[in-house]
Amino acid sequence: MIRKKGIETPVVALTAFDKQEITEQALSSGINDIIIKPFEPSKLFQVISTLIER
Repeated sequence: MIRKKGIETPVVALTAFDKQEITEQALSSGINDIIIKPFEPSKLFQVISTLIER
């Protein structure tokens, strides 16, 4: 719904599912990246930094 409104703010999904199981569905819905739990906070900050720089 975010993308349908024309909002281009980066969206990062946080999930406990295996990334390969949901990647296609998530990316086709407009999500920019996926982080799998448990995760290191530095990984989250790295992903956010990369998306902001784009």
